[in-house]
Amino acid sequence: PHTTSSSKHQQQQPVPTHATLSHTLKMPQDAQQFFNSIPFTTYYILILIFSLTVLATFGISTPLHYYFSSSLIFRHFQLWRLITSIFFLGPFGFNFIISFLIFLQYSKETEEDVCNGNAADYIWCLSIGAMALYLIGGWLLGIPFLGSCLLMYLVYIKCNMTPDVNLTLMFVPIQVKAVYFPWALLLLHVAMGQSPWVDLVGIFAGHVFYYLHHLYPKMYQKQILWTPSFLYKVFPPQSVGGGRVSGFSQAGGVQTAGGAAGNRVQTAGG
Repeated sequence: PHTTSSSKHQQQQPVPTHATLSHTLKMPQDAQQFFNSIPFTTYYILILIFSLTVLATFGISTPLHYYFSSSLIFRHFQLWRLITSIFFLGPFGFNFIISFLIFLQYSKETEEDVCNGNAADYIWCLSIGAMALYLIGGWLLGIPFLGSCLLMYLVYIKCNMTPDVNLTLMFVPIQVKAVYFPWALLLLHVAMGQSPWVDLVGIFAGHVFYYLHHLYPKMYQKQILWTPSFLYKVFPPQSVGGGRVSGFSQAGGVQTAGGAAGNRVQTAGG
C-alpha cells in the first residue's frame, strides 16, 4: 500500500545510488558527432528522462504522478506509472546530472555491445529488467521510484559482460574488476549510510537478465531468451553482410565490445 502524501514520497525518493560511480564518458570533440553516436533507444529514453524532470522541476507535473503504486496502476489504470516510476531520476540538481550521465554511459554501452545496436533487443532487455524491478522493488519492497534500481541493473549487466575491465570508485583510489564493481558500489553506499535495498534490487534484476541471456545458453547450449517478433517488425534489426544481427540470437550471448580489453582501466576525474 502507498500513501499519496506528497511529503512522504518526496522523502522516500532515493538519492541516486551511483553518485559515487566514476566512469568517463568518451565524448568526441564534435558535439553533433557525439549525439549522432547515441543509439536509437537510448536517445529517446534520455529525452523522456529529461522531459519528466523538466515537468516536475517547473511544477507542470509532480512526482506524485510518477511513483509506482500497484493499486493506482492496476485498479485505477494509471498505466503511465509503469514508465514514469522507472525513468524519473529526480529534480534538477547534482544527483540528477550524475544519474543522467550514468544512464547515458551504461545504456549506450548495453544497447551497442550487449544488444548489438538493435533497438528491439534492447527494448526487450529493458522490459525484462522493468518486470523484475516492478515485482521486487515496487510491489514487494514498496520502492516508489525505481530509477536508481534501473541504473544498477544496467551497471550489473555491462560489468558482467566485460568482467576483466578495471574500474575505480570516485574518492576511493582502488581498482576493482568490473565483475565485482556492483558489489563494491553496494558496500560503498552502505558505508555512506544508504539503504542497500535499491542496489540489491538492481543487482537481482541484472542477474536475471545475465543468466537468461548469457549463462544459461553457455552452460546448456540452448537459447531461452528470445525477443518477441513484433518488436522486430516495429524496430527491424540491423544487418551486417546481408545477415540479421540479433543480440539474443546466439547461444552463449554476444561478444561485447571491449570484452577482451584485459586490464584496461576506466577512470574519471583523474
